[in-house]
Amino acid sequence: MATTIAALSDERLEAELKQLATEALTVRGKINADTQKLEAARAERQRIVDGIARGTVKESEGPRIEAAIRQLDILLEGNNGVLATNRAKGEELSKELYRRQTEVAKAAHEKAFAELQQETAALAEKVREQLTQIITGPLAAFDANRAKLVLQFQDLGGIRTAEQFCRMLYNPPGPQENATIDPNVHIRRLIESGWQFFLGLPGGNLALTVCSMRPRD
Repeated sequence: MATTIAALSDERLEAELKQLATEALTVRGKINADTQKLEAARAERQRIVDGIARGTVKESEGPRIEAAIRQLDILLEGNNGVLATNRAKGEELSKELYRRQTEVAKAAHEKAFAELQQETAALAEKVREQLTQIITGPLAAFDANRAKLVLQFQDLGGIRTAEQFCRMLYNPPGPQENATIDPNVHIRRLIESGWQFFLGLPGGNLALTVCSMRPRD
């Protein structure tokens, strides 16, 4: 039976489950109807028994009602057996269908995990490349210009100008532009505008350092 069920397609499994449900509904209808008939037959039997005792009913009525009750008992026993077989087969089919659905869901979950790993690895590589480009590109050029201001234009206030440009990176614009140097001002500005850290992740908050660098001489 297990081999037969395993060979069925998902569509066939679902179709057989629907068919079993329809058959079970029909059998339950028969059981309910025969149960009502049996109750009525037993009530009739009791009436006949009482009537025979009082002499108001012929004894020949007894075998007829006893046969009717036996017939209904047989019908109920048979239909209850059919319903039990139906239920057992339905449970087996349902378990197989659930097993397949679970495997499909697991495969989809594992596929999503693998795709997310691939995407995250690509993002990490992209972040590393972009940070490298910032350090070796605009930040290095900015620091080189700052050095020129200090070394070549002291007579024109190059040192003070270089400090002012540094504050553009370290301090927020506006009234606080001369506040204490804060190398993480860009983070604070994001927090003030409604951004927040990812809390509770393994490894803690992601904090990367960007600094000015130059090639070795």
